[in-house]
Amino acid sequence: MELASTANDRESSSRAIHILSCLGSGTKYNPFKSQASSLLLLRAHQGFKEKLRTVWSSWVRGIINDQSVALICSAALFEELTTGWDAGIEVLNQAFSMVLPGYVSSVIDLLENMRPLR
Repeated sequence: MELASTANDRESSSRAIHILSCLGSGTKYNPFKSQASSLLLLRAHQGFKEKLRTVWSSWVRGIINDQSVALICSAALFEELTTGWDAGIEVLNQAFSMVLPGYVSSVIDLLENMRPLR
C-alpha cells in the first residue's frame, strides 16, 4: 500500500522500509516521519533472520500457514528494498528449497528472468 500510495518512488520506498523495519525488529509501529535509522535497519535485518529460522523450523515439521508465508514475503521485500534484488531472491530461494526442493532451480531461473532492469 505504501509503495502505491504516493507518486514519489523514493518516499514510497522509505515508507515501506519503515513499516517492514518495525515488523522485522519487533518495535511498535509509529507513523512514518523520516527514513529508518541505520540501527533500526540492523535490528530489522537481525529480527527477520531470527523469525525466518523459526518459520523454517516449523516448515520442516510440515507447519506452513498464511502467517509464515506472509513473513517470508515481508522479509524478501525488506531485503530487496534495503540490500538489493539478489538478497530478496535469496530469501525466496531458501523458502522454496524447504518446500519444493526439486523445483528450486527452475523457480530461480524464472525469477532471474523477471529481474527488473536497473
